[in-house]
Amino acid sequence: MYHKLIARTTMLGLGVAAFAAALPLTGDDGKQRTIVFNEDRAQHYMTSKVYELKHVSAHDLLPFIKGAVKRFDAQSTVQSLDYKAGGKQFLVVSTGKTMLPYVDQMIAALDYPSKKVDENGTAVSGDGITRYSYCADYRGSDEMLAMLDQTFAPAGFGGGSAYFDRGTNMFIWKSSKSQADEFMKFLKAVDRPVPQLQLELKVYVVSDNNFRELGIDYVAWKNGPGADILSAGFDFSNFYSKQGIENFASLISDGPVRDATGLGAIMVAPNFDATFLRMLAQNGKANVATGMTMTVTNDFTAVNSWDEAKYRFRFTPEFQQIQKDAENQNTSVTAVETTEFEFYISAPMICFGDDPAEGAQTLMGNWVLTVSTPVETDNLGTVTTDSNTFNSSLTLNVGTEMLVAAFDKSVEVEQYNGVPFLGEIPVLRYLFGAESKVKSKFKVFVTLTATPAVTKNSPDAAIAAVTK
Repeated sequence: MYHKLIARTTMLGLGVAAFAAALPLTGDDGKQRTIVFNEDRAQHYMTSKVYELKHVSAHDLLPFIKGAVKRFDAQSTVQSLDYKAGGKQFLVVSTGKTMLPYVDQMIAALDYPSKKVDENGTAVSGDGITRYSYCADYRGSDEMLAMLDQTFAPAGFGGGSAYFDRGTNMFIWKSSKSQADEFMKFLKAVDRPVPQLQLELKVYVVSDNNFRELGIDYVAWKNGPGADILSAGFDFSNFYSKQGIENFASLISDGPVRDATGLGAIMVAPNFDATFLRMLAQNGKANVATGMTMTVTNDFTAVNSWDEAKYRFRFTPEFQQIQKDAENQNTSVTAVETTEFEFYISAPMICFGDDPAEGAQTLMGNWVLTVSTPVETDNLGTVTTDSNTFNSSLTLNVGTEMLVAAFDKSVEVEQYNGVPFLGEIPVLRYLFGAESKVKSKFKVFVTLTATPAVTKNSPDAAIAAVTK
């Protein structure tokens, strides 16, 4: 007994050492022995197999095969493949190796032709689960799925599961056949075109402008002809002036004109820039009408600027701007884009009447309008702009034109640029400076018109099927 116990203990010790170090051991007799331990823990060796079905749909057999292999091993999986192009059905089963022969027998027994096929092409009845899929014709969203889940919740209409795939715009759900049919009716009823309105904006501008400029630009004259006159005074005082006059007289008397007529003359023009003279008057009227059309839908997000708005409009004409440098010598004509009107609507909501079949009735929302007008232009060509912003709430009936904003502005600007003190003398003030007067009247009228957008409505029978 003592020797047996010692031998057993020795064997256990040898086994632990072999498992831990995996080294060959030597016994008392001097022979080398190797002990190998295989640890199984009653695990199933998994394998996979593809079954091609001849008569029954893979979706119909999947619940039965899946229930069997899951009871054998919880890690077993079953997948169905529907190859529509080739008209074939496949089942991919992954389970224990010892379970596959039983799966072969189940599929061989269940995959047989049947004359009894329902409207969904299912030959197997009794599982009680129906799978549906629906691709939305007009719109699909997570909000629609949440609404349907609340309608068909387990505490309400019944059980089941529903999913929405954004990539394919598809609703997928499974439940009992009766509930699945009602789910389909309800989904077709809510899958309707998005309410849309065509919003037409018209801007009418009536302007009357009077402009007058008279006098001498003192800065331009001082840097141009004024400096030339001062230079001529210095040249007249040098010692070469007499010689220059004699040469000039000899040129006239001995010129070719004397040989023909006996007379001599020369015509000259002043060699200076006369751009410093300011004599200009402008008077004109303008009637401008600008229009745009955009399609709006329900959008409950409020925005606070034109850049954030989804439904917006901007009128940006291109003008030619004449600019001068600081010395009033060089001029350049550049193309300038000036924003005259900015309009956007925030949180538009389309409202219907008692009968939805009649279409949209009113449009509600908030609108913002910015009007920018030029006030004056300085001597360098820089334009000063006056901007005014209007905003309000709106309730617009469909099919009517509504005056949403009216803007009336009168501008009268008088500016004098010249020599101090001398510019206060009547009449003479125009010799020591330039005076500009701008008088304008500006009126803006903004109207909005909403008309229903033409869309293909879903049939009324979809709503009638739900209300029955």
